[in-house]
Amino acid sequence: MLYSLRIGDEIFLKDEKDNETFTEFTYMSNSLNNDIREKNVSARNEFTFKGNITDNNYVMLKKIAEWAISTSNVYRDIEIIVIDDANNAKVELRHFNFDEVFCIDYSETYGGTSGSENGDTSPRTFELSMAQKKLGTRKEITCTSNDDDE
Repeated sequence: MLYSLRIGDEIFLKDEKDNETFTEFTYMSNSLNNDIREKNVSARNEFTFKGNITDNNYVMLKKIAEWAISTSNVYRDIEIIVIDDANNAKVELRHFNFDEVFCIDYSETYGGTSGSENGDTSPRTFELSMAQKKLGTRKEITCTSNDDDE
């Protein structure tokens, strides 16, 4: 899978064939009430990315870290594209467009000892969790693959 993530106008991350930024993506329409018995408006759209910190993306990840601790301009538009790249045929599986999204949590993990005798092979990873504000108005999920025909 390949992913691209745009947050507002200044943050853009994209997987490249030789540079995998993202290792996992989860979208969930989450019912906030654990005792839910019927459809209601308490659900929110949530997005989680996990990935690797690389020389190619650390500047954009710094901007995400700054957004995570910011108290201004906290709600942003996001665009997420999920592409199946099996057999070198790039097929767009999902295209998400949501407004008024905020950062719930952002973390970076650094393992091992940098500059060790054997080289630092420990992963540097990040995890980003976002959610749409309850009254967000744009909730678009499109699919351009043949799955819609079923």
